Amino acid sequence: MSTWRTCIRNNLCRKELPGDDSDRLTDETLLELHKFKTCNEGTVITKTGDTEVLPQQNTYTAPPGVKLVIPSLLANTSCAILGIEGLLDYLNCALGTSYTLEIPSMTSLLEACITKKYDFGTVYGRLRARWFNENWTIIQDTLQKDKTNDRDMRKKALVGGRINDLHINPRRVWDLYSNRVIPLWILHPERQEGPNGPWAVSHAWMAIERRQSVWTPINGYKWPIPIPKDANLDRIRNEMLNLGAEYVWLDVLCLRQRGGGSWCRELLRANEWKLDVATIGHMYQGAKVVYNLSGLGRPLGLDAADLHNPRCWFRRAWTLQETSANHIIARDTEDGPLHAEP
Repeated sequence: MSTWRTCIRNNLCRKELPGDDSDRLTDETLLELHKFKTCNEGTVITKTGDTEVLPQQNTYTAPPGVKLVIPSLLANTSCAILGIEGLLDYLNCALGTSYTLEIPSMTSLLEACITKKYDFGTVYGRLRARWFNENWTIIQDTLQKDKTNDRDMRKKALVGGRINDLHINPRRVWDLYSNRVIPLWILHPERQEGPNGPWAVSHAWMAIERRQSVWTPINGYKWPIPIPKDANLDRIRNEMLNLGAEYVWLDVLCLRQRGGGSWCRELLRANEWKLDVATIGHMYQGAKVVYNLSGLGRPLGLDAADLHNPRCWFRRAWTLQETSANHIIARDTEDGPLHAEP
């Protein structure tokens, strides 16, 4: 192993990574982890490397001294590789705390994350909202209780094929900081809806021949994500972060899609859709909505061909429920088509 790589590896955590597991990390990942821990001001957290996209999609730079947004390479790193001390070290680094394993239940909590084979992004997304918790002795019980309450609430909302309550929040949201889809019940109640709740993305789906299916760790590889062929989830994340979003509801990521790879997952999708599809409109009530008028993550264009396309955002009945006075038009620039002289 080269000298620089050994040096970085030995300084990733308070102790070296367990055993020889660090050899499973690529040089690129090791450098990214080292940079995340050592850089404090103006750190570029995410960069797609695409020179032909808009600046707000290509790069997100964290404000000075702020590390809440983690790079994808750190999010994708297995907790088993980091070990308990390394996992806690990076959580402290990202959240600006100095917790130790002496905190009651901390060791068992992190051990459970490793046992469940979580990556760091999953752990960060699930613990970030509860991290500043004064009663660590019951945190695991609290999480389980909230999970059970959410499940029971959804069962009561759908009885005998009839929906009793249309004011149901979505099951999942995209945590942009951890770059993971997490259950909504993870968030505190005041962050689950309304002006302090998740943002929402409105878009019209492209024709099937103009879409691609992408498998991604963002949703734990639970189902393929249908997005336009010229779109990219990393660019969409950067753009939403630059707009100021923290949590986002995006249907292709947060609403279980077809193609999960097994009949069990397809059955689960069908059962979830009985409630989730009918109550999508509630997500857009009170949320800040980002309009993607020319397709998800695509450059904004409003020429005659776009406007006459039956899949145009303005021609889709489905988008009526997604309109909001509190909205942003994605990729709208001063010299863009919305500001062109008639």
